[in-house]
Amino acid sequence: MNHKRGLLCQAKICGRHSRWGVIKSNQKQLLQNNLNHLALLLYCYTDQKGERRELAPFAWQLAAGSTVESLSQWLAAGQFPDLKNSKQILKALAHDLIGTDNKEVIESVITPPLRAWLVIKIGWKNGDDPAAW
Repeated sequence: MNHKRGLLCQAKICGRHSRWGVIKSNQKQLLQNNLNHLALLLYCYTDQKGERRELAPFAWQLAAGSTVESLSQWLAAGQFPDLKNSKQILKALAHDLIGTDNKEVIESVITPPLRAWLVIKIGWKNGDDPAAW
């Protein structure tokens, strides 16, 4: 079985002065229309004040139920209501709890031909869903 599920990610870096990137005006319309399957992907460095060569673990903030204005406020304040780690995000995607399976949205918004994207394929031996999840 080949089941596709997509999550639109808006990556934001924490700058040297501990400020998160902003949502630009050209991003607002796209994000506004896709909040139900959007996540902020927040990344920073463990050596924030130094050479910035060591990435800290990613943090994720789901946007479903929020507004673009809320996302902007969270970024400006550096405070997010419900951060998740990568394991939680991948688990939720694998169990169809977040993201979308709408083929049109996946192909036109999440993985359009002219935009960089990442595909993660998750499979289980003999097709069995791991009970440990």
